Amino acid sequence: MTKRVDLRRILAFFRPYLWQQALVLICIFVVSLIGLAPPLFTKWLIDGAIPQHDMNGVWLAVGGMVASALVAGLIGVYQGYLNSLVGEGIMRDIRTSLVAHLHRMPLSFFTGTKTGEIMNRVSNDVDNIDNVVTGTLITIVTNVFQMLTTVITIFILDWRLALIALAIIPLMIFPLSPVGRRMYDIRKQTREKRDAIESITQETLSISGITLIKSFVRESFERARFYAVGTDLMKLEIRLAMVGRWFIAAITAMVIIGPAVVWLAGGWLAITGGVTVGTIVAFVAYLN
Repeated sequence: MTKRVDLRRILAFFRPYLWQQALVLICIFVVSLIGLAPPLFTKWLIDGAIPQHDMNGVWLAVGGMVASALVAGLIGVYQGYLNSLVGEGIMRDIRTSLVAHLHRMPLSFFTGTKTGEIMNRVSNDVDNIDNVVTGTLITIVTNVFQMLTTVITIFILDWRLALIALAIIPLMIFPLSPVGRRMYDIRKQTREKRDAIESITQETLSISGITLIKSFVRESFERARFYAVGTDLMKLEIRLAMVGRWFIAAITAMVIIGPAVVWLAGGWLAITGGVTVGTIVAFVAYLN
């Protein structure tokens, strides 16, 4: 129940920016459609213009590629501006709301909560929300639009290759799931250690903290405590980096395996007269 309430509270910050978000969605949709054009122009070149020695067709195809890239780039710049406008506006509102909420908290809250933890919530946690608002959400929406438009297009090109490609996708995604969960667990532990380091720093370097340390000659103890937490954080960061490298290696392998299977099936279909070479090239371009 708490997660639902939190989600509704976060979504409330999006309401003042609905029309900007609508424009962002329109930009994403238009860019996704434009992104379908270059592979089709390539297919036209390979199957039509070049074999027929049609130089006008070559110019039109190349011009279409350049024009689509320029238009998509300009729309992307405008979309980036809208993303920043919405994201930074939401972050400003969240920070203001959070500070106002902290001002309403009783003194017992501040005496029972570490200063470093409060500071981390105000800065790091809000920054994490910023990353979700301006990055993750936009990426998810963009990927959904691109996936839908691409799936429709590849079925129009050749339904047999489309079925093969769709059959490969679950096999490519399944191994990534445990890696993603592992990365999430390590990131959570990493954040806890960073909270601990920030709390220790706030406690030991404040006027009252450093006075107590020097009064009781605890410099060596505090250094050892800080070093121990720092070592734990270092180990977690190394584990996170290694899991990330395995994640990238798996994705890289899948990016190669997927088109290779399509080339194998498409090559057989092309040899038997089922599809054209341009269709296979366009198909692989969409998969990438």
